[in-house]
Amino acid sequence: MLDPSLSPRKFRLDEVARKVEIVDRMMPAMPERVGGREHLRFRHECRKRDFSSFNRFVLTAKNRGDRPVLIELKLYHASGNTEDISQAMSLSGGREVLDPYEEKEIHFPIEAFGVYGRPDYWKDITAIEAIFKTERGEAANSPLQVDAGPLYAEHRLTAEGPRLTAEGLQSVLKKHLPERHCPYPMTKEDLLLLRIPAPHPFPQGDADAVLHGRIMGYDLTFPFPWHTPPSAHLEWAHFFHRHHFLREILLAFDEDHDQRYIAFIRDVLMSWIKGNPICVGSNGGAGPAWETLSTAWRLRLWLFLKKAVWQHEAFHDEAKQYTLCSLWEHARHLLNHQGHPNNWQLIEAAALALAGISLPEFQEASQWRDEGMARLADACGQQFLPDGIHFEGSPLYHALCLQAILEVRQAAAMAGCLIPENITGVIGRAASYLGALCRPDFTWPAINDSGSAGSDYTALMHAAGRILDRPDLTWHGTRGKDGMPPDKDFLVFPYGLTGVMRTAPSSGKHYLVFRAAPPGAFHQHEDCLSIDVATDGVPRLVDPGITAYAPTALTSHYRSAGSHNMMLIDGKGPVPSPALHSHRETNAGRDFIHYEDGPIQVMSGICRECRTGMHCSFFRTVIFVDRSYWVIHDGVMGSGEGILTACWQYHPTAQPVIRGKAVIVQEEGLRGFALSAFTGAFDISLEQRWVSLGGRDIPAPQARYIVKTNLPCHFFWLLQPFSGQRASCRVTKQMDDAGGAIRLEIRHDNNRRDILMLKGVPSTVEDWERTGPGRVSLFRQDGHSGEKDVP
Repeated sequence: MLDPSLSPRKFRLDEVARKVEIVDRMMPAMPERVGGREHLRFRHECRKRDFSSFNRFVLTAKNRGDRPVLIELKLYHASGNTEDISQAMSLSGGREVLDPYEEKEIHFPIEAFGVYGRPDYWKDITAIEAIFKTERGEAANSPLQVDAGPLYAEHRLTAEGPRLTAEGLQSVLKKHLPERHCPYPMTKEDLLLLRIPAPHPFPQGDADAVLHGRIMGYDLTFPFPWHTPPSAHLEWAHFFHRHHFLREILLAFDEDHDQRYIAFIRDVLMSWIKGNPICVGSNGGAGPAWETLSTAWRLRLWLFLKKAVWQHEAFHDEAKQYTLCSLWEHARHLLNHQGHPNNWQLIEAAALALAGISLPEFQEASQWRDEGMARLADACGQQFLPDGIHFEGSPLYHALCLQAILEVRQAAAMAGCLIPENITGVIGRAASYLGALCRPDFTWPAINDSGSAGSDYTALMHAAGRILDRPDLTWHGTRGKDGMPPDKDFLVFPYGLTGVMRTAPSSGKHYLVFRAAPPGAFHQHEDCLSIDVATDGVPRLVDPGITAYAPTALTSHYRSAGSHNMMLIDGKGPVPSPALHSHRETNAGRDFIHYEDGPIQVMSGICRECRTGMHCSFFRTVIFVDRSYWVIHDGVMGSGEGILTACWQYHPTAQPVIRGKAVIVQEEGLRGFALSAFTGAFDISLEQRWVSLGGRDIPAPQARYIVKTNLPCHFFWLLQPFSGQRASCRVTKQMDDAGGAIRLEIRHDNNRRDILMLKGVPSTVEDWERTGPGRVSLFRQDGHSGEKDVP
């Protein structure tokens, strides 16, 4: 947070006891582009490696350019590597800003660093790297021009928290406290929101386990090791400091009012507050304690805790004083700083608004509320597309944002506060989209960086259904036990370029989600034109998700095209567009075509450029026939010879086998799922890959169809749930004339034949621009009768 300019009796600051210059000037490497952003790196190889007697680095930097620059400091450690983290490092998060033509000292305190690995703090640092970069999504009009140095190491004398003293607290509270100094009691809606599982992949024990120190898979002793986490993964430390584990305690207390729970909450809060004084002169960086996103999550939870414990004797006056002081510091920190311009800023804005609504005893409450609401309205307008999809294209982060907005709506309704239209208008659409993605087994696909391939958002749907009075959301939230199932089976989100084809949700049978969208604004995976499929209520082909963000080979695998259900050209997938996300979304609508025609539903999308050295593009058309099976048309456009690989990632529970051109999953009885190739001299193999489930990396089979062929070319796939004999498929006639047509024949076990005619099939991007993927018609032949058009 920024220095609040209060007297030392009201707010305690650090004192610098020692300051040593490390280097007077850092030398830059060549500029580079990383994920479409310009980076300029300055690296200092450390002769003196032991910085354990220091607790802050200070870098003087000058921006000689005409656009803001973000600054990150990375520390490379000689020890602390683990089995899956090959280079232990500390990073500051890259959110410190240097304005155009500005020169200043930037402070990087030890508490603002996140750590990967198990280094002995700053005892053996081999190199220090200063990275200057543009904001994500910002157009690069000119090269970065930055000077870096000198770089200093400092030792500060720090006091325990809170920095705001008892006298300081009285100065920021209202002189005449409002009647509602004691918060509203917990409501049914509050409890539903609290029952939403914490958004992390680590084990979540019950209240009794937490009371005994079993937290996120580790046995801890109290006082908890806030600064020496047992896990080598930065994400674990972040979730630990967000106090998600206190949700189970709070819910248990609501059930039986055991005073042990109040004492535990009190002791955890006081221990954390004393051990983690607020960063002053820093935005908290990537440090687990005061990173802006962690601050927001913790503040939101503490506001629920305040409702539950404030009136109980076990939560004594000293605990109340410490909590109020720290709540003020939390709100001030979020008022002073914002994190990344994605879900971070939306969640942080929601937390600031909640502080203003829920803490009327503070003089600044109305400022927090109004600024938080304004930021939240702005974030909703920027981050949610008109069809309700969050611009990151990730159901996980979509759900986190929806949850934060619902909390604001509920708190505002209780307090009688007005909410801007930009916020209220988003909630229903965002909830509808998340509901549309629900699989028949009430799990969700892990599209684009969404954690587990079996994510569960039913608790969020249940809360949304009650707060919004939506029976369809309640149906999802109660796993079909209450409410009413939605009545649509063909759902299209044209701005987010995503569609769902399914049988009626109440039947609990077949489901396919198709993502034709360009990469999301953040959290980008190479999954354009990928699908996620469930049949007979069972997930079959899945997006693998992602388990952690640690810099490992498995993290890179999860993000790659080859881990998804899509086509590769020479082993490579689509090129993430360097264009601004807003431009990509605005111009992407023409790349997504969808329509219904009697018994067929069609969705199609195009990927215009691949990573291969060849200049080629490909499109995918998904056809749902009679709401009983799918035909997929993959067209590769370009020229020359290439190796085409179709990847089909199965759920870990599947046990597929190869039979001819088909890969079959046969279950007990006659039920199963078959993926068949219509054409192509493919080499077919089953390989072990990985799928993320419940925070674990689970081995899972992947089918690969590989062929070397000339471009342009077309491939067709039958995705068939079956009970008894499965259908066979073949191309009986193919014409390559202008506006070419392709005839597909699917033979069923009851002597029925379905004939799909694809007319106007494109062979070039120019063809696609004129006609799209072509028009699909269905004909049917029963027994010995002739072909009949199916209207």
